[in-house]
Amino acid sequence: MNFLSKQISSKWARCLADRWRGSLPEIPPLFTGRPGVPFVAAVLGVVLLSSTPLSARQSVDPVSIAGSWAGTLVIGRDEFDLTFNLTEQDDSYSAALISRQLGIYGMPAEVVTLDNSRLTIRFDLLAAEYTGRVRLDDSGENVTFIDGEWFQEGEMVPIILRPADGQ
Repeated sequence: MNFLSKQISSKWARCLADRWRGSLPEIPPLFTGRPGVPFVAAVLGVVLLSSTPLSARQSVDPVSIAGSWAGTLVIGRDEFDLTFNLTEQDDSYSAALISRQLGIYGMPAEVVTLDNSRLTIRFDLLAAEYTGRVRLDDSGENVTFIDGEWFQEGEMVPIILRPADGQ
């Protein structure tokens, strides 16, 4: 822990301990006009922005994700191959799900949205949703994979979709 972190932590700990004992001093706000604090906040913001890779900040909408995308859903010891067939028409997408292990062959999705790099596919019949980030190659022109999660019945399972071969 660096010097500034120790100072802030000990100050907050003292204030919270005083509040617990019944004396109620004002808890110091973190980002006030105190010397140094706005500077620390500005530096932290610059560090966070500069640590975000350029490919994660760029827009994906001009790049098409139409095609077949496959990944493996792992739940405990069970593995289910999922394939999403995405089609694009009039600047909107539709999707169909295929999973041989689940006996699903072309179940249509009720909702498919692509907002910048965020893809959402929802299947109301399954009470399930896939939400992921479209990831581009270094040139920023081709989609390499979609990194996301499968949500169903309160459970979240990570799944990476890659271009499917011949499906």
